[in-house]
Amino acid sequence: MLENRGMIQNFYVKLREESKNTGGMNVAVRHIESIIRLSVVHAKIYLRSEVRKEDVEVGIRCMLESFIRTQKHSVAKQIRKKFNSYIS
Repeated sequence: MLENRGMIQNFYVKLREESKNTGGMNVAVRHIESIIRLSVVHAKIYLRSEVRKEDVEVGIRCMLESFIRTQKHSVAKQIRKKFNSYIS
């Protein structure tokens, strides 16, 4: 579980920094909460009581896609390029 927390934390810090650098929409704590909720739901779909790394990856991917779509085209392009490893 600590690995999952670190994964979410690292992603959040990177996304927040990139968003600030590109002039994009701010990343807020609610984005972390969304990742956690999406991760838990993904685990429940597979009838697991514990959230695995793959669940967190799905939560990050879903939130990131949604976040990118709210950005201006130029900002979205930069963020998508920088975070491509999370999307693919």
